[in-house]
This record gives sequence, structure tokens and C-alpha cells, in this order.
Amino acid sequence: MDNIDTLLALEVKQEIARRYFGFRKTIETDTEVYFRNIQEVSRQLEKTVGHELVRIYTLLNQEDLINEFIAITGLPERLFMDSFINTAPTRSRIFSNQCIRGFTRKGCLHNMFFDAYTKLCRDIHEYHRSYQKLAEDHETITQEIQLFYRKNDIQSILQFLRSLDRNSSRDAALSFNTTSHGELERKLQIEPPPPLSELLPNIPAIPEAKTIRTKLKTLVTKACRQQPFFDPRHLKGK
Repeated sequence: MDNIDTLLALEVKQEIARRYFGFRKTIETDTEVYFRNIQEVSRQLEKTVGHELVRIYTLLNQEDLINEFIAITGLPERLFMDSFINTAPTRSRIFSNQCIRGFTRKGCLHNMFFDAYTKLCRDIHEYHRSYQKLAEDHETITQEIQLFYRKNDIQSILQFLRSLDRNSSRDAALSFNTTSHGELERKLQIEPPPPLSELLPNIPAIPEAKTIRTKLKTLVTKACRQQPFFDPRHLKGK
């Protein structure tokens, strides 16, 4: 009789384990994909939004003008400022592949600025779409975990398994050591991944150029006056 009890207990435990770890594996896989997608979006953010911001910061050049630009657009303070500081001396590389239009130095600076700003608006819009998708993925994982706990109450499962042990043959391979119960319960817990706001910046949409064009033109004109020796026409072909 003890052998039958032991076999039944083992079969029940195996079924519980299959269900538990199958559900857990799904959550862990979704979480791994979530983190990989965050890394990819972060790389894209640097290549698009970050690159255009560095171009704009370089054109404005002065900290007071950059701060004014941030105030006008509502961007987070110092967003990609470290990248600007680290790459500021290499203007020709920053503006590589950018169309330089205009007959005068001032005209070129204005065109370069508004070209970069227009692309920045598009890049932030695309980033918002990716950010929203990631936020939805995080919500899905959180709901999966909630469903997991509704179907797999860890405390109840452990109590049930201990009751099987008490009714079985006390096989050491099947029994749960009560002194390690708390540690086992902690290991069985599934924590949701960190919220997206802790991993990626939530960048607000910035106004379209046409809605703040006068303010932006004033800003670029100041920048042109403050760096009289910077002529973007000399960057052609570099």
C-alpha cells in the first residue's frame, strides 16, 4: 500500500511540476524577449534621437542656447548631453551624410538646424511607438504573472505537497524539508521585470517646427553670431 501511495504522490507532484514550470517558462521567455527589445530600442534611440540632438547641440554650441532650446521644446534636461560633450570636437563626423544647403553661412546653419529638428520630431514619434509597444509588453508580462499566481498559489502547492509526503512512505527523495520551506518558496516566486520608465527615458513629443519657428529661428541666429568662425559650407566633402 505504501508503494502505491508513493507512486501516486510522485505522479501528482510531477503533474504539478509540469504545469508550474511550463507556465513559468512562458513568463521567463516573454521577459527575456522584453529585455532584448529594450536593448534594441535603446540602440535605435541613440542612433536616431541621440544623433539628431547632438547635431542640434553642436549647431547651438553654447550652454545657454542649449538650455533655451530644451525649455522651448520641453525635452528632458541634459538628454544626450554627455554624447554631445564627448563628440563636440568632431563636427565633420557629426554632420556627415547631412545635406548642407544654402548660399550663406547663416542660411546653411538655419537649414541644417531645421533639417535636424524635423528629423528629430519624426524620430521621437517613432520612439513613442516603440516605447508604447514595450509598455504593453510589460503589462502583458505583469498580467501573466498575476494569472500564474491565481492558478498556482505557491503556499497552497507547498502545503499540498507536504500533505502528500505525510501520507506517503517518507521517501527522502520526495519529502520537503520544513527548514528549507521558506527558501524554497522564495525561489518559486516570480518577480515582474522593472517598469519601462526605469530602463528607458519617456521622451515627450516636441512641437512641430512650424508651431515654434520664430523662436527656433531666433535661437539659431544667436548661435550664428556666437560662433562666427563656424562655416558649415567648409564641411562639404569631409
